[in-house]
Amino acid sequence: MWKQIEKQILIKILLKKWHIKGNSNFIEVHESCGNQVFCTDEIFIKVSPNANNLKTEYDVLSLLNNKHFPKPLFYEKISDNNSSTFYVLWISKIKGKTLEHYRKKMNWEEKNQLILDLISCMKYINSFQLSSWNQSLYDNRINIINQWKYKTNPNIDPKSLQHLINEVNVFLKEIKNEKQFLIHNDIWYKNILLDNNIFSGLIDFETSYFAPIRFEYYSLLLTNYYVLTTECGDSWNFEKEFCKMLSASIENHYSDLLKNSSKKEFICFCIISYLKKLWQYEEERYKHKEVIWFMNDIEKFGNSVF
Repeated sequence: MWKQIEKQILIKILLKKWHIKGNSNFIEVHESCGNQVFCTDEIFIKVSPNANNLKTEYDVLSLLNNKHFPKPLFYEKISDNNSSTFYVLWISKIKGKTLEHYRKKMNWEEKNQLILDLISCMKYINSFQLSSWNQSLYDNRINIINQWKYKTNPNIDPKSLQHLINEVNVFLKEIKNEKQFLIHNDIWYKNILLDNNIFSGLIDFETSYFAPIRFEYYSLLLTNYYVLTTECGDSWNFEKEFCKMLSASIENHYSDLLKNSSKKEFICFCIISYLKKLWQYEEERYKHKEVIWFMNDIEKFGNSVF
């Protein structure tokens, strides 16, 4: 993500900012959602050249006040002497490791309890209604689509996608006046934390937004689609099992809220997600032929679910 010289300058600024002596307890973790992530013994530091995604996470975590979520310490813009600008989010650590770490150590009862704890956590998140500091799904997605950002991908002819854009615009207008609730929108095993096989927290709220609650379900279904149609080794097989368990539990615990869910809505949700992918990547494989393939495939998947 960062040029090596930028990264070294950035690390130097962060070390000085937090008054950390040396690099012994300052670790670069991984790249997540286009961010650079560092940690010390007590905090995580997420850095991005984009102001919006980390600000969303800061706002969401400021709204949530629960032991299962990180506490936002502060969000700021920093610059170096070369006029490079970074946006930095400082958050507290939650005790535990990701579900990926525990996947081979859990028995059936522990897995079921995890699902129940996660459902309870999701319902807490979904209890927050739209507030003035954040955009709804409608506002957020309609603005992005209208900006036609996928033009930056040289492999895509914007005109060839216009029928998809039109379909999404109609769909977004149809839900505009529905009640909007906070949606995590990225629940998968790498964002779920456990401590000694017990659920301890949920992380990564950068893609959160306000929408009808059933859209949390659509997000999980889309994750289901990817894990069921991709072969990525043993850990992915565990994710397939976990997705099936979580989806089934949501269908039981959110039954009243899911009455309005439909294949048409789900497919439109998938179109939005995929259009966003198209303008994020410039790899040769992201061509319009893949859009057609994706739409045909997601249609078949939708038929199996609804």
